[in-house]
Amino acid sequence: MAKSNAKNDRFFSRGRVLTILIVSVILSLLIIPRMVSAINEGLLAEILIFETDISEKPDGEYLGSYATSGYAASVSVTVYSGRIGQIEIISLAKLNPTRMSQIAEKVVRYQMLTFEEPGWDEQPADRVFLKAIENALTGSSVAAAM
Repeated sequence: MAKSNAKNDRFFSRGRVLTILIVSVILSLLIIPRMVSAINEGLLAEILIFETDISEKPDGEYLGSYATSGYAASVSVTVYSGRIGQIEIISLAKLNPTRMSQIAEKVVRYQMLTFEEPGWDEQPADRVFLKAIENALTGSSVAAAM
């Protein structure tokens, strides 16, 4: 019996336990953020964007917002003569302002929320911004379950 306890004592020595603990913490710090990021990207990719017919929409400024998974966007969309004239960014959370400005310019140029342009790769977070624009045009601001 004494030999068995001595063997267990060596196996569970402080050095070995400390090494296992340190390796576990390092692996956790490397893996958990990647897992959270992958989950958030999956959730963002599932946001559906619908085209909106604004040809009959009265001229004016329309406010819209959308938030999910810590990402958020609020915009003001100006409609003039049945066309999107301007999109102003009011606020963003976890979204790149430069990229969102580029998206706003493309929406105004193409007069569409969904567009394909050579060299432009849609990112999952783009959908939060596009959904805020859609909500401005349809009159529904929604915060998705976080």
